[in-house]
Amino acid sequence: MRDYKKMKIFNFLRPFFPLQKFLVLWVIIFGIRAVLFAEGTNLSLKDVLKRIEIKENEISSIRFNFSQQVKVKLTEEYFKTKGKVAFQKPRKLYINSKNHTSQKIVCDGEKLWIYLPEYNQVNIENVESDKFRVGLGGEFLGLGFGKSIINLVETGDVILFKKENDCYLLKIASSEVDDFTVTLKISSFMWLPVEIIVETTEMIIVSSILDLRINTKIKQKLFKFKIPQGVSVFEN
Repeated sequence: MRDYKKMKIFNFLRPFFPLQKFLVLWVIIFGIRAVLFAEGTNLSLKDVLKRIEIKENEISSIRFNFSQQVKVKLTEEYFKTKGKVAFQKPRKLYINSKNHTSQKIVCDGEKLWIYLPEYNQVNIENVESDKFRVGLGGEFLGLGFGKSIINLVETGDVILFKKENDCYLLKIASSEVDDFTVTLKISSFMWLPVEIIVETTEMIIVSSILDLRINTKIKQKLFKFKIPQGVSVFEN
């Protein structure tokens, strides 16, 4: 069931609870171009956030594959999802996920389509509305993406920050929703998350990234969606 209290901080979760299903997709990792700093230096949280912001500003487009595992606490069930993502500033998006539940998400910069083949359904959203914080620094692609990390720190409670090997671990708890945390594993070479763990009272979602490409040309037809014949269409 959609929980609009949680939307105050985690707006991007909403599209991925269609038809009261489990969260299928959390795409929250981006960017890779090495920035070499001294490996032995332990930076402050402020310095790490600054490097994340610098990296975000260097990116105009990204493409990557992702894998994700969802654990449902009550039943001890595990679900695995994998897929592909393309994003172009400021608002163009393509996500195609498969496995236990398939879905396709496409945004041309104005409208966002969520296609659920299993339910023969398409949901359409207007990304100009206040419900979306679009752009590379918002929740459009998910928590852990660019400035959303800074927003998390500002609106939540940091309960863990430490360097572990070549990464910084940052765990943040929601200040408004009980038992809702986001843990980021941030590469000290990329200054971007390489793993995201989202934990709620109901589930644990672990996401990771593969084969990432930055600032490469993306064919614009990827951001166009043609509604299949015979599907149910819901427009908000």
